[in-house]
Amino acid sequence: MILKRFGHIALSLISCLMWVACDGDDNDQSVVPHPAYPEKTVNLSFSVGVIDEVTDNESRSSRAGTSDTTYFETEVSKYERIHQIRVIILRSERYVDEKGEVKDSEEQIVEHNRLVTLTDEGYTRYDDLNFEVAGNEVKSIYVIVNEDGVNALRPADGQVDFENIAVVGEPYTPHAIESIEIPAGTNGYLFDNIGSAPQYIPMATVRHGIQIDEPTHENYEQKIDPFYLSRAATKFSFTIKCLGADNSFFLKGITVNSIADSEYLLPNTAVYDPETGLLANGENVPSSNPAPDVAGHFTTTYNVPEKVEYKSYTFDFGTDLPIKQTETLISPQIYFCESKLGYDYNADLTNVLDPKKRPYTVSITIAHTETDADGQEKLVESTLGPAYLPNLPTLPRNTHVKVDMTLTETSLAATVELVPYISVTLDPLFGYIQPYPPFSIDQD
Repeated sequence: MILKRFGHIALSLISCLMWVACDGDDNDQSVVPHPAYPEKTVNLSFSVGVIDEVTDNESRSSRAGTSDTTYFETEVSKYERIHQIRVIILRSERYVDEKGEVKDSEEQIVEHNRLVTLTDEGYTRYDDLNFEVAGNEVKSIYVIVNEDGVNALRPADGQVDFENIAVVGEPYTPHAIESIEIPAGTNGYLFDNIGSAPQYIPMATVRHGIQIDEPTHENYEQKIDPFYLSRAATKFSFTIKCLGADNSFFLKGITVNSIADSEYLLPNTAVYDPETGLLANGENVPSSNPAPDVAGHFTTTYNVPEKVEYKSYTFDFGTDLPIKQTETLISPQIYFCESKLGYDYNADLTNVLDPKKRPYTVSITIAHTETDADGQEKLVESTLGPAYLPNLPTLPRNTHVKVDMTLTETSLAATVELVPYISVTLDPLFGYIQPYPPFSIDQD
């Protein structure tokens, strides 16, 4: 199935890279040694990877081994790939209490904290990450990608120190990583990757409760499932077509409203439909999604920082941009925080005029060529909108919002299509689909 529908979906990515040694030797695939427990250790490994995008008529199941057949976009630049990756492993020591019961310590100790910086072009190939860990324990593993982007807009005295936030051998401060926020700049966006200081887009995930085997022999190996990552950003693109005479319209700006000014680095308390994981028979958990023909895990709930503020951002095109009869594609590589405005999924969705149910809007400022009484041509400026976007109930990370607009001499029609902008493999983790019709506004 091709993802050419009006709805909301954003999916995760499994990021693939060649894991390199601390000294930068790309060919060194040795296991990272355990710092304090030379005996009864396990060589733990897990895989990461990115597949190429699938053609419109090709099923992802043939490429990734899943039942999901939706179509995804691939990355548009190296800044949407992996440049840095940090792995933090926490261990919970196992002990026997006074009743003789085996328990896991609530306090977690940092077992590994390792950063690898890759080439500027990033990586998209499969490999294994290998660590020597204490066996017969429960672990938590954090994977943080492109951490420099987290600090890009922070003041010098507010930088996140990823080395000291989890010091090997010391207790981990609960929620230290979960509470990390990525702030937008004063101009309202996270990153401008067509500007003079492009940034690699941060990504992060965590998995708790990983049971490590008790080793039965030396060099005992255990492989766990891949880690899934999603880019902590959203972006917009616009396609505009003029049905009037060529050069009769000029685009001056597009304003998007209700964009958050901060987000969490890690997805926060996300709830998925269907639940992640498999049934006992190995099949996917069935979905209650209103679009049953769309496979994957969709976000129904997630959190943004408590003190987040919602603002407007205007794409200012500087010199007036002529809009032709052929389509004009505007795809600025400007990235924003994920946002959430208390959308009620159980509300009456037919009331498109209720701003509480349609929180996201878009406006367009255009100039139209007219001839005055003296025969002189002039530009008459006008703003159309704001238009509510009924098929944008929430705006989680990793979403590409595509706005298609058609202009005539008397009207503007705006249609919104939302798609994930990353190639993924295995199960997607983010997004929510509502089967709404396209939304348009007419202004005389």
